Amino acid sequence: MATAVITGANRGLGLEMAKQYAAAGWDVIATAREPEQAEELNAIDKVSVLPLDAAEDASIEKFAEQLGDRPVDLFINNAGIYGPSELDREQWLDLFNVNVVGPVKLATALKDNVAKSQTKKMVVISSQVGSIAENDSGSMMYYRTSKAAVN
Repeated sequence: MATAVITGANRGLGLEMAKQYAAAGWDVIATAREPEQAEELNAIDKVSVLPLDAAEDASIEKFAEQLGDRPVDLFINNAGIYGPSELDREQWLDLFNVNVVGPVKLATALKDNVAKSQTKKMVVISSQVGSIAENDSGSMMYYRTSKAAVN
């Protein structure tokens, strides 16, 4: 049985991916900052919901400990935030912490789990707005810079 880990699965793309992988027969380990409030995620069969805050090293370490040495065939790093609409240095740094540093810390923490699997795949969800070449809108500077950095 293949195992997928999907971060930020309590809504949006993460939630839909959890539904789709579970429906396809995968064992899904999904994360949310507040799993007790992720009602729709908790209702999906074959999905285990664990707490994870990608902005906190202690949370990442605890999550990795909970996985133990379990092989992870597919790690989808989907957790992220949109951030401020006006320049605020602290909020911009918080955005980078979640959208850039968090994925790197998580990939590092789970590299042995992924290496033990058959397929050995890690994915970081980005956005077209992270493209340097395709910057037609010019808006969303803070989110855009974080996605460009993670790319």
